[in-house]
Amino acid sequence: MAEGEDVGWWRSWLQQSYQAVKEKSSEALEFMKRDLTEFTQVVQHDTACTIAATASVVKEKLAG
Repeated sequence: MAEGEDVGWWRSWLQQSYQAVKEKSSEALEFMKRDLTEFTQVVQHDTACTIAATASVVKEKLAG
């Protein structure tokens, strides 16, 4: 194998590896974005439910 072929092989391998890492990183980022969005929605919902329940208990205590 000539030296030029050796460099070409390495360059090709590095470019393919870089592309694979780039794609996996992009997939991981999209997964994290979806996960964070879902987490945010759950926290907002649970907070709203807790506030509503607390308000109801306070209203009952004040009325009683």
